[in-house]
Amino acid sequence: SQIPNMESPLPFLFLMLFHGARTCPTPCTCAPLGTGELHVGCSRLGLHTLPTLPDATVSLNLQYNQLTTVAPGSFDKLRNLRTLQLAHNPWVCDCDIVYLKHWLEDNKVNVMVEEVKCAKPAHTKGRAITQLHGNEFPGCNPSKKLDCSGYFKRSMILAGIALLSLLLMAWLTWCSKRLLL
Repeated sequence: SQIPNMESPLPFLFLMLFHGARTCPTPCTCAPLGTGELHVGCSRLGLHTLPTLPDATVSLNLQYNQLTTVAPGSFDKLRNLRTLQLAHNPWVCDCDIVYLKHWLEDNKVNVMVEEVKCAKPAHTKGRAITQLHGNEFPGCNPSKKLDCSGYFKRSMILAGIALLSLLLMAWLTWCSKRLLL
């Protein structure tokens, strides 16, 4: 193995970035599947959060953990993901699960979506995440009730000030014309 020339940091940085992109997350196991492709096995590890996954992940097993949600953007860099196993996790189907729901619907990967089921809240328990509808996430996009009374009051005050200013300017103009005569 050749040591990169340290006079130019580019080869060294490239080597570190390439190596970093293939690093297996702790405590998962990784197995090469092909040139630059990895199977990442993270099942039955009691994970509560998703580990940082290598970009080269094409197969990912996250079954039988304690995952309740997936942070928005967690799967976005996994552009070559072909197989994803998410079953047997206590998914909490509230606002925080919407990213995963949409990601599963938008990405055609080999995943048994009907096995990715909600554990909580009670009205979603046992249902597949992808079968949930917008009205089952009542607090996720709260529509603000517009209170226009504050705007109306402020507008009336400003209109009054503008009218008084116009009257004052008219009076001053009238007075200045009288003084000139």
